[in-house]
Order: sequence, then structure tokens, then C-alpha cells
Amino acid sequence: MRLGWLAICGVFVASDLAAQDEVSVPAEPLMASEAELSEDGDDAAFKVAVQAVRDKQFRHAVDLFLPLAESGASDAQFNLAYLLHLGLGRPQNYGDAYFWASLSALGGEERAVDLVDDLQGLLPDKEREVVVKNLQERLTQQIENGDDSAPEKLARLYADFAVKPDMESSFIWFSICHALGKPDCEDGMARAMEDMPPETIVKVQAKAAEVFATSAFAKP
Repeated sequence: MRLGWLAICGVFVASDLAAQDEVSVPAEPLMASEAELSEDGDDAAFKVAVQAVRDKQFRHAVDLFLPLAESGASDAQFNLAYLLHLGLGRPQNYGDAYFWASLSALGGEERAVDLVDDLQGLLPDKEREVVVKNLQERLTQQIENGDDSAPEKLARLYADFAVKPDMESSFIWFSICHALGKPDCEDGMARAMEDMPPETIVKVQAKAAEVFATSAFAKP
């Protein structure tokens, strides 16, 4: 994973993020090791986007981070969410920031977790529900396309991001994720079924088998 550059690393310094006037950047770029950097175009674009932020060319930075975020790069999703949270490069938009921060956190970007928590406190439940629905649609489409990383993300979305957690749906997707051999999904299943009565467990197990059988993952 590429190393990012945002709040925890001290790139942005402000007492009031929503009305920030100053952006402070470190004297030396934060670089990943050679082992962490690949030769592909996305990494080159990522570095150009980071430099655009250092140069305070925020509109250009958003333009560069957006396609990387759309392609699933969790670090670019985090950076894009942070810019939208601050209103840099685009007008401030907590809903869009929450969308990208959530995707980033679901993709394993640990720095996105605090941003997600902050945005959950800023968004009304109704707006959060809209974002979660959009995330569900995006992840469902990825599952239909055979992306085997999407079931775990959808399971976690139901359990940890929905305004009202849906542990039955979470169990179904953790179960499918576990069937695909993904690590940590067995723990997710256990967490989802922790307070379920036996009859509900049997019901969602059957539903998981049904969903799996009609999914792209059941095909040879």
C-alpha cells in the first residue's frame, strides 16, 4: 500500500477544519519503500496528486484522486474523502466525504476509521442512510462482477456502517466471504451470529447458501 499524507501525518494543520485557511505541508515528501511502490500508472498518478496538494492545487488534486478512488485504491479514497471533508478542491460535502472515507475504511485503510467516525457525528441519520444505500449498490455490483473482495466489505457495511446494523445480512456475506477462503471472515460470522436465536441462524445459513449458489462465485 502506498503511504498517504493526510491528517495523522501532519500535512493539514488547522484548529477549525471546516473553515481552514492554512495548509501546512512537511518539508520532505512522505515516501513508501521501494517494495511498497509499484511501477504502474496509478502510483505515478497518486504521486502527482499528492504533489498537487503540496502545491495547493486542490482542484487538480481532486481531479487526480477521483479516478484512482473509483478504481478502488483505498489510500486515494482516503485522501479524496479528506479533501471533501475540508472543502478543498470541491465545495465541502460531508456526504461525499463519508462515501469515500467508508469505502477506504472497508478497503483496509486504517487512517480512514477516525474520519468515518467524525463524519458519522456530522451527518444526520437520514443522510447516512442514503450514503450506505449507495455503498450497498456499488458493492453489490462488484459482487455481480465477481470481485471476491466485495463480500467482506458488504458484510462489514451492514454490521458497522448502517445506521441500524443488519446482522442477518452481515452474516450472509461474511459466510460467503468465509467460503471463498478470506481471512477474518470466520470471526465476522461469529460476531454477526452472537445474539441470534438458533432458528434465525438456520434461516440465514440457508439464505447464504441460496445467495452463493446464484452468485458469480459459484461458477467454475
